[in-house]
Amino acid sequence: AMSDDIAYQLLPTGTRDIIKVLPKSGPLVNFQEFITSRTKFIDDAVDSFLRGVQEDAISSSEGGYTNKKPQIVLFGAGYDTRSLRYNNKATFFEVDLPEVVDGKGRLQQYWKDLQSKAANGDDVTLPTRLGYDLNNAADPTKPSLSESLTNAGLDPSVPTLFVWEAVLFYVKPKAVLEIFEDVFNLGTKSVYCLVDSLKPAVTTSFLHITREVFDTYNLDIIDHNSRWGGAVRKESSLTKTMLNERDELPFSYLATSAPNGIEEQSPETASYNDHWYAVAYPWQIEEGEVFSTRLWGEPLVLYRDTDGNMVCAKDVCPHRSAPLSMSKMNSEGRLECMYHGWSFGKEGACESIPTQTIADGTTTPSNFKKKACLKTYAVQEHEGLIWLWRGNLLEADADKLPKTRKDASTYPCDTILDYNVDWQYIVENNLDSPHLFWLHNGSVPPVRSLNFVREKVNQVKLKFFRDDSGLGHYGQTSGGKPKIVRFDAPNIVRHGGVSSFSEEFHIVPISPGQTRVLLRQNLPKGPILSTVLSIPFAESFLQKLVNVWNYHIALEDYSVMQGQAHNVDDLGAPHLALGDLGDDLVSHFYKWKASAEKNDGALPFFAKWDGKAMDFKAAVTDKEMSQETSFSVVDDKENVDGRQVGTYGILKSYSQATPHDKYPPVNYQMYKPLLAMDQMMRKDAPGNPEVEPKNGSLVMATVTVTVGAAATVGAAVAQTIHG
Repeated sequence: AMSDDIAYQLLPTGTRDIIKVLPKSGPLVNFQEFITSRTKFIDDAVDSFLRGVQEDAISSSEGGYTNKKPQIVLFGAGYDTRSLRYNNKATFFEVDLPEVVDGKGRLQQYWKDLQSKAANGDDVTLPTRLGYDLNNAADPTKPSLSESLTNAGLDPSVPTLFVWEAVLFYVKPKAVLEIFEDVFNLGTKSVYCLVDSLKPAVTTSFLHITREVFDTYNLDIIDHNSRWGGAVRKESSLTKTMLNERDELPFSYLATSAPNGIEEQSPETASYNDHWYAVAYPWQIEEGEVFSTRLWGEPLVLYRDTDGNMVCAKDVCPHRSAPLSMSKMNSEGRLECMYHGWSFGKEGACESIPTQTIADGTTTPSNFKKKACLKTYAVQEHEGLIWLWRGNLLEADADKLPKTRKDASTYPCDTILDYNVDWQYIVENNLDSPHLFWLHNGSVPPVRSLNFVREKVNQVKLKFFRDDSGLGHYGQTSGGKPKIVRFDAPNIVRHGGVSSFSEEFHIVPISPGQTRVLLRQNLPKGPILSTVLSIPFAESFLQKLVNVWNYHIALEDYSVMQGQAHNVDDLGAPHLALGDLGDDLVSHFYKWKASAEKNDGALPFFAKWDGKAMDFKAAVTDKEMSQETSFSVVDDKENVDGRQVGTYGILKSYSQATPHDKYPPVNYQMYKPLLAMDQMMRKDAPGNPEVEPKNGSLVMATVTVTVGAAATVGAAVAQTIHG
């Protein structure tokens, strides 16, 4: 909720206390999030502008305005109190419809009179109010907006902030373009804050499109997200001052950028080394738990120390090489090897060896324990993922982690997918847009809502692009909705849509022929979704609903990729024989992959640990890769209660195949009942005869309840995708 003492005091005295009993949470408050966020964005812009003017006046040699207050012009502010809250810090002009301006003038005068009674009314300077219908900007017989403002006293030589607040939605497109052409060329030290529609000048929320439009007006964008943004005049000292206090917006088609990403996609610099790899979600590794996985075939173990910090180590005890994945977290919050009880804590340090603990509690000499520490990797928790640095521990550079622009208001939905197919096939699958239309053919609601259906496949448009993070396609669906696909080397594919909707596929190579995908879908968190999520259980339901949709799509992809991999890897067929629409991106990926292997002098996969140093030794040939076919010892693959545990043990079973294939599409048992229900109820389900469902059946009743519950949440999801 917003806090505005002036607005509170302007309420009628007999009813103002009603506001104190209004709900502080719930659907209504969540729906207002859009308004509170908009207000905060404008106030931050005003504060930044005023700081910039002050700093620029001190350092600028241009002069000419230092003795005048900066100016702020508010368009369509309605009954906002900003000009009163920032009273005397700037000269304010308020532009609105004549009848609104008159009513607001009376309210502002009432405030000044209240202050006069409190003996400080002389300090209140009311704004200059200008009654102007913005639609008249398109009428050549009427005065222009800039002419009307200068006649009202605006000085174009003085630094001026222009703010549009939810007013251009009601202005005719031709008038909007005339206003931009007029006001964007007014003054040499002008700053523009737009929390408004930019149509028809800008029709999508993507930064690169917005930047192209603002470039035509000689404006630099200094802040931007899917809802609103800000710009300043190029080549102005004030511009430089305001840019200095914020990070420069990267040239990225998506909200998330990869520092120096495009440089790492050239054939000369391509490499699998010195990269951050996402290996898990933080929620997978709670305190007191041991998490085992592999990356490029190397066994790893992760745990949280007593401070909650993440530790990632090679899955081998420094004593007798027992797997630490069979360990547990003991009562002291340490990773305790089950073989001899050696325990490890912060940064993998050895903190206890039972056989060397003296009766008085004195433990092992520190020099011995230093030798007994774990072989660790640099690890970071960043933007909702756990990242591991593949490279020299001392050279781990957190600045190379992907970064998402601040103020991107989204709600993340996480899905884990397990595949028994090599990572490269999943990369190329997610780089491929046309298959969405043909293979998936609207099989789940989000795909159908975007017109990804076979009859529209010949209407898709794709254009190759290059930004500072990577290479990709910018295209449009048959309904004109924009779609972005980008490859961020070495193993991330990103998708983007309208209103900051995005998907990120972290394609984790577990071992040769085994891959785990950490899929995060970022839904725009507007007022509708925020309100829906405040309903009890809606958040959990939304997560499950999105998971189910992803399982369905993954199962459709998986069987094709299995057959494709067999033809290519086992029978010698080419990856790409004849290119079609969109295949240039797939071709680029395989060229990058070949260059990386050439530059590294080896395959990316693990062969074995090299001596006591336990260094990662990469495989040079396929036969050297660490996989079951090359092992002399293979676990027994025992099944207990229907679940494969590896080599069964009374205390702890041992498994080489970590992590277990817990999720679809490999382990689709959790999804199969819903799939069977879907097959039964849908007349258009593959292989299903067109038979009307029987009314009154238990299945029908269940589906009715499920669909009813899905309608509210699903509608919100569809709304966020469409924007």
